[in-house]
Amino acid sequence: SLQSLFIKLMISSKLVIQLTKSTIRPFLFQTPRTMSILAPPKLSLIPPGQCQFTTEFASSKLISRSLLPGGTTSVLKFGLPDDSKPLNLSTCACILAKIDGDDNEVICRPYTPVSTNALVGSFDLLVKHYEHGKMSGHMKTMEIGSEVDFKHIEFNVKIQAPFTQYSEIGMIVGGTGITPMIQALHAILGDPDNTIKVTMLYGSRESSDILGSDLLELWERDFPLLKVINVLSNEPEDSKWTGERG
Repeated sequence: SLQSLFIKLMISSKLVIQLTKSTIRPFLFQTPRTMSILAPPKLSLIPPGQCQFTTEFASSKLISRSLLPGGTTSVLKFGLPDDSKPLNLSTCACILAKIDGDDNEVICRPYTPVSTNALVGSFDLLVKHYEHGKMSGHMKTMEIGSEVDFKHIEFNVKIQAPFTQYSEIGMIVGGTGITPMIQALHAILGDPDNTIKVTMLYGSRESSDILGSDLLELWERDFPLLKVINVLSNEPEDSKWTGERG
């Protein structure tokens, strides 16, 4: 299994972070008010309790939407209540999105932004569009300028950076669970004094489903302390894939 393989690979690790479900190929990240592709990791830590979104839902307008190659995933940029400040979300935390569905149904889904607190005035979400997904389907077709409600609660705060108490960190990731791990990697690799070794075991169905592969390959090349191991569960036997299967 994915976990047993990871245990063999990470037997000496001090911390294992597991996120099998909760986000780009190519992966998009932000510098202040501008978009860049395959950007280096950015250390931009904010302690819990300072997020612009509070425990009450607030509306945010959709500024732009970019459909990524393959047509099943989009990056959506939303405005912030105070456009002079960043989102100020703590490491790996998520926000809750809410829309009104049919028959007065309230639909809520958690998302971890793929932008960091270096971005001022807006934030980016990576959304995978599922065939029958009510929230993801809405976000795929909603008009620019229309709104989605967001809030942030203490329950959505995860383990916080810096992670300097650990010499090694293991990450078990599946699908769009890559988004909080990207946030953690920003905090780790973005520190010029980092000495933490990170091994990521990333499970996907097929090679075309590996979200963020271009970014992870770039960071793995530039940061020797990062090792990414992709494991595919449903890759065709006759494909050119030479990596792990399981």
